[in-house]
Amino acid sequence: MFSRLTSMLGGGAGALPYVQVDVGAVPERLGDVSIWSHTEGTSKVDGTPVSMFFFDISANSEDQLNAARNSIRRMKTLRHPSFIRYIDSVETEKHIQVVTERITPLSQYLEDRNILAISWGLHQVAKAIGFLVDSQMTHNNICLSSIVVDTTGEWKLGGLELLRRSTDDPNDVIKMPTPVKYQPPEKKGAVKKGHPWSDDMWGFGCLIWEVFNGELPRPERLTDVDYIPKKLLAPFVKLIGANPKSRPSPQNFIAEARNNGRYLDNDYVNATFFLEEINLKSPEEVSAFYKGLPALLDGFPRKGCIRKILPQLLQAFNYGGAGSAVLGPLFKIGSYLETEEYRAKIVPCVIKLFSSTDRATRISLLRSLHLFIEHLQETLVSEKIFPQLATGFTDSVAAMREETVKAMLLVVPKLTHEIIDNQLLRFFAKLQMDETPSIRVNTTICLGKIAPYLTPESRDRVLASAFVRCLKDTFNHARGAGLMAIKATQHFFSTADLVRKIFPGVIALTLDPDEAVKAQALALARGMLDRIENGRVEADTSVSAVSSASKNASSWSWASSAVSMALTKTVLKATSGVQAGSAVGGDGSSRRKPPDHEEDEDDFEDAETGPTASPPSSKKASPTKSSRLQVQMDDDGDGDGWGGDEEDDDKSDYGDDAGGWGNDDDGGWGNDKDEWGGDDDDAALGPPPSKEKSSAQRLSVGSKREPVTKRESVTTSASTPKAPPKDMGTSKPRSGGIKLGKKKVGGGLGGKKIAKGD
Repeated sequence: MFSRLTSMLGGGAGALPYVQVDVGAVPERLGDVSIWSHTEGTSKVDGTPVSMFFFDISANSEDQLNAARNSIRRMKTLRHPSFIRYIDSVETEKHIQVVTERITPLSQYLEDRNILAISWGLHQVAKAIGFLVDSQMTHNNICLSSIVVDTTGEWKLGGLELLRRSTDDPNDVIKMPTPVKYQPPEKKGAVKKGHPWSDDMWGFGCLIWEVFNGELPRPERLTDVDYIPKKLLAPFVKLIGANPKSRPSPQNFIAEARNNGRYLDNDYVNATFFLEEINLKSPEEVSAFYKGLPALLDGFPRKGCIRKILPQLLQAFNYGGAGSAVLGPLFKIGSYLETEEYRAKIVPCVIKLFSSTDRATRISLLRSLHLFIEHLQETLVSEKIFPQLATGFTDSVAAMREETVKAMLLVVPKLTHEIIDNQLLRFFAKLQMDETPSIRVNTTICLGKIAPYLTPESRDRVLASAFVRCLKDTFNHARGAGLMAIKATQHFFSTADLVRKIFPGVIALTLDPDEAVKAQALALARGMLDRIENGRVEADTSVSAVSSASKNASSWSWASSAVSMALTKTVLKATSGVQAGSAVGGDGSSRRKPPDHEEDEDDFEDAETGPTASPPSSKKASPTKSSRLQVQMDDDGDGDGWGGDEEDDDKSDYGDDAGGWGNDDDGGWGNDKDEWGGDDDDAALGPPPSKEKSSAQRLSVGSKREPVTKRESVTTSASTPKAPPKDMGTSKPRSGGIKLGKKKVGGGLGGKKIAKGD
């Protein structure tokens, strides 16, 4: 027999264009009551995986041969998702060969059992029996060996040897008897008239027992229910009742098993049901379903998530208009995939999402970047994704600009140096003058974190000018961020640059009115003096070198506590198409970091709370949780959430220097219109002079801090600030802005508009 099967697999007359995967292996019987042997195969044409079934004519009886032919005839005509899918067949004088979709016998599948997968599988079998009842057919052979599982984890009904219609001629009924252990009681004694489904539902009861106990040895064991789940026990007892009229129909079984938290009423079955009927659900129901799905996926069978739920999500995204709501479960299931499969199924969706004009979708995508960035190839990021991302730098909504800045920490390692130098750093230069304080803070933080990925030339041209600019910002957290960035990246500067370009600005902040900034400035100044005394002269010129900037990246927190959340929520509420919520949540711990560096290992041990951790003044009492936002941002005590006098709210963010620090008309760092660097910043070590007010009355975005006379004297003694450029033009007030409480934060740079090079 086995030699004949081997000759069939090897080709010859009547052979199909399919080959066995494990050449030389003997096909296995599906069970002790099955007439078929099974093995896995592939198509010779395109390599499609299939299953191959064999029937040896000479080794079986005439009744069994008729049953095999009946099985093939029924498979050809039964095109239903709950039945095994027929592909091809051939019959010769010696054998019958059938090719179907790739399946796994249920007995093998149960070796790696999952209770949720079993519940859905039993539901699928009951559904298949219900289809037969509606079609006036009976299976007459339902047992463990008749059930197979496809590649998506769906249970399907096979073993169609005895299937017949109620309208078939009695003389044509297959004579192959059902094994005694599967025969219902009415077949053994006096014939009792039952329902058309009675015999098949008895077999379904036998199947349930075998799923939880193994192959049924004799019918008397059906009363041993120790391993039957408690929630399934009541419906199961009805299936094996001696009275055929008491056995429920397939539809009634499903309804009872799904009622009041019973066996089929679980998260996996409910989620699968919902996905099958999603076109009938309201948008509110669909949104709520996608929102809660990620929390359930960990308990779902992995194969079911990948092969069943993921295709439904992809279809909903591509054709159902699901939008950003589907991102959570989509990326969660995507994490289960291998790299190649991820790139084939998920990456095309990511590319499509980045081109979306819906702000809610883009913000959600940026916040989920850490879930898929490792699967994106560098060429793809540079050529297709970054051009779409870059539009967020100039978006009119502050939340979008801020999320785009934060996303750069993960994107920069995959960008070319040309893109970083010619595009990204230019965007950062303009964002350091953004009207939203938290964006200026986060831009500085991000620049400090990506410093190891810049070329030595870019670091020399950019970092000193950028960080010194922050030290002159009227927003206290921006000044704190500048100090943190300098401390974390100081090994990139030569001692000469530290002394000439950076040290004077740091010293000026040792008399800062904000106690937190003052403490940071003092600590940084001491560290810089130690370096000068120890004679460390040369700067680190390596690219992607480990530095304290990267080593301590996890201790840098985005400006998210009081500063950013209030602004983001207000902006989102005021902007159509954007969901309200924080745009800057998280501590950056999921961001990718360069390898560790041996130098300055403890540079940032004192910066874990980030620039927004401390209140502006140590003289204030510790705020309660409900008043934290007001205390952190309101240093004049007027309860508006911002410091300073209301009358100065429309003044320029950086005094009269409308273009920022130095002579960069394009908003860059230095005196070059498009390039970074330059020595103009060396002369502007303190706050720039104002045409209308003294430096003690400098302004912040939409407000100003309290006048500080001491800081003015320090600035004067450190260096004489140069006059503002004459070619900057005059500024005009910018309309717009957002309301926080009863006050209004002016649009633009604290209400002023850059006349040239904006």
